[in-house]
Amino acid sequence: LTVCEECYHDVVWPAVSRGSQLAGRFNRTLQHVGALNQGVSCQLYSPRMRWVFREAAERNDLEGLRRVVMERVGMEAMLQGKHKELQGSLAMHESLHGCRREGEREKEAIIEEIAGIAEEWKKWE
Repeated sequence: LTVCEECYHDVVWPAVSRGSQLAGRFNRTLQHVGALNQGVSCQLYSPRMRWVFREAAERNDLEGLRRVVMERVGMEAMLQGKHKELQGSLAMHESLHGCRREGEREKEAIIEEIAGIAEEWKKWE
């Protein structure tokens, strides 16, 4: 679970202060995470994940937290893959059809699918 400095201060540290063993396992110093060419972002920015963390910290439920984080990571990867694929389809469609009205329904369908991915991610973030 990657946590930025701000979320550590706002979410993790208060749990540490309350004596949570799970929160106490978090490293208290900033560290580089992941490969240099790999993007890494905080996973406690969303209200959902903050709630999940707080619940897990209260119950000292590392396995429950791990399960939710892994499900989220898997869904994020799947949705990012679909998004990238659809962006490629949209670019191909635009290169073939340009600004012509031909194929407008297909373009709109691709754009709707992309919007659907964004909506699905809101449930998981």
